[in-house]
Amino acid sequence: PESAVWDDLKNMKMDVKPSAPKPTILNPKKETGTHLDMIERRMFGLLSLIEKSSADSATNSVQAYREQIKKIADTKYDEKIASLEPLMSDITFEAEAFYGADQKNWDNHMKELILNFEEDVISQELITSMNEMKLAEKAKDVERVTELAKKSQVLSIRKAEVGKKRRK
Repeated sequence: PESAVWDDLKNMKMDVKPSAPKPTILNPKKETGTHLDMIERRMFGLLSLIEKSSADSATNSVQAYREQIKKIADTKYDEKIASLEPLMSDITFEAEAFYGADQKNWDNHMKELILNFEEDVISQELITSMNEMKLAEKAKDVERVTELAKKSQVLSIRKAEVGKKRRK
């Protein structure tokens, strides 16, 4: 009986159809998002949530947080705000769902998000600097390599300082 089953399997013709090609994602950043995108959404969402709370002390803390974020984001701050503005109601809703019940810890959450944001911004700058340095090395541009090496060192030190802040 077992050999009959094997014979039938050998005689059976297998029709394997190629699977349909996978659709290509034109802009993977928009589809998947990055760690920095998630941090920005949560940070600006929580900031909006704090801003909308009725506490008078919230106004001062929101201004202080905005100043910290501006200092970290530098020239890209306005660009980040503009890109998130159309999504602000969704982002605020997400923050409310994520942090809303824990209002007494909003300050702690915001400080942690700002540290994460700073670390990720520095990491991105460091990666960009290292890639530029690699290209400058290939082009044998000694001045540019030296400049980028110094910049990378400064960024590495800043990243280590952010790590120390987190451990405090």
